[in-house]
Amino acid sequence: MRALLLALLLVLGPAAGQAAELCAGLPARQLAPREVKPEPLTDQGWLSRVGELERQVLGPEANPAQLLFLGDPPVQGWAPLIFEHFYGDRGALNLGAGGDTTQSLLWRLARLPLGATLRPRLAVLLVGTNNTAAGSRPENTALGIA
Repeated sequence: MRALLLALLLVLGPAAGQAAELCAGLPARQLAPREVKPEPLTDQGWLSRVGELERQVLGPEANPAQLLFLGDPPVQGWAPLIFEHFYGDRGALNLGAGGDTTQSLLWRLARLPLGATLRPRLAVLLVGTNNTAAGSRPENTALGIA
């Protein structure tokens, strides 16, 4: 649990300069790129999915997940029966949202009750593909992931 919280603090807490230190191979920057700034998407499908996930996580029947899956379309698209078959007995929760970018996932992470009611032991992350498709530079996407 401590390792997960530390990892989330590293993702949510650092300023752009600190994030660059985490990715020492990347060039230093004066201004933080868009990919490191929490920002929701405006797509109605994404907003609907995020609302559904927030009700699931924040509602009275919140799942005490031990394993979180976060990310973009491949994560969201897992067939529920297959997901349940492989991960159901592991206390898993699929928080995938099609269209997620690094900045939209950072925005979503900031809204989750991590450490309060949601205390997973492990998180699996798949993000960055949509940044590439939108023309983001790889080093900016790497900073967003860091």
